[in-house]
Amino acid sequence: MVQHKIIDDIFKEATNLQNLKSKYLLPIEGMCLNKKTNVLHIFFPQKISLFEYLHESGVTMSAEDKRTIAT
Repeated sequence: MVQHKIIDDIFKEATNLQNLKSKYLLPIEGMCLNKKTNVLHIFFPQKISLFEYLHESGVTMSAEDKRTIAT
């Protein structure tokens, strides 16, 4: 059973991460708490492999982004 304090902490952490606005963090698209089962669902964009992102997504990257990935 999920305690309400834990749920509050998750919401606070999600807000903190959203406020960072880092391009390296997956944004939270939504959250839904099922009160009957006490299950918290957190929705993120779908992750893809680094290979797909670099070679198949059509994304152009700056030299700085490439350096960040390489290190």
